[in-house]
Amino acid sequence: MKKLGILVDVHPDPYCQMVLEQIRERESEQAIDRLRLVRQDGKRVIILSNVVLDLDVDEVYPGEI
Repeated sequence: MKKLGILVDVHPDPYCQMVLEQIRERESEQAIDRLRLVRQDGKRVIILSNVVLDLDVDEVYPGEI
């Protein structure tokens, strides 16, 4: 079986790499927060990522896209 992958840039210092990854995660959280979904009925956010985000989810609709 062939292994698939891509080349990515990684910081040589593991601590700096962790900080860069954390910044990316917070950017995603901020973008979702700026949608102002608190009083908006019928708005849907679909997150297609395996990055762990710190979000409060009120409802989950599995399988509905």
